[in-house]
Amino acid sequence: INGAEVNFTVSSFVPSVFQIFLILIPYYCFYYINHYFLVNKLLKEKGLIYYAFGFLATIIFLYPIAAQIIAFIPLVQTSEIHPVSSSGVFFEINFLIPFFGMLMSIPFIMTVRWFRQSKELADLAAEKSETELNLLKQQINPHFFFNTLNNLYALSLTKDKQTPEVILQLSELMRYVIYKGKEKHVFLKEEIKYIEDYIQLQQIRLAKNLNFKFEKSIDEELLKIPPLLFITFVENA
Repeated sequence: INGAEVNFTVSSFVPSVFQIFLILIPYYCFYYINHYFLVNKLLKEKGLIYYAFGFLATIIFLYPIAAQIIAFIPLVQTSEIHPVSSSGVFFEINFLIPFFGMLMSIPFIMTVRWFRQSKELADLAAEKSETELNLLKQQINPHFFFNTLNNLYALSLTKDKQTPEVILQLSELMRYVIYKGKEKHVFLKEEIKYIEDYIQLQQIRLAKNLNFKFEKSIDEELLKIPPLLFITFVENA
């Protein structure tokens, strides 16, 4: 007997849950219309008055259809789970359910919109910063490389013994900029090595002696930073 009772309970519970789900579907449709059309389109583009008319028109024209569908669900006909079973489709309480449901969903919809817009603004800010950094790299590096190539040409004309060293230094710098410069982060020690190579190359290519002192105190060489972050300051110095 107990087993029969359990089977009966399970067999009646599952269809009941499914029918409750069917009852909720029309109300989700009201939320969907309110969220993606009335708020995102009508309120945003036309204003509050148009939104209010659209809000009321949605309830007046669509809810009788939704209520008729709900009224045909067996669970609604055999129980008082929904007011349409006892009061009829056009009774005022049946219009108040979607009215207050849509009204109470507005704060949630606005919150979702706010978080979405905040994320989009944050993404745009990050993209803008990355674009500005890339433009800065493009402005700095060609200027330096062309100057170095001109000096390299002058050294080759005089057959200066430092010419091979300058070529090697320039090759190392170009390799770092081309490959490491495209990465989001590099090790701090790699960036420091790039700066040291840059300073050494400047000391070679300048005609007069360069009195330049570069001191560093690094606690964590494996710290990661954006590439080419400090070279601007070194070049200006």
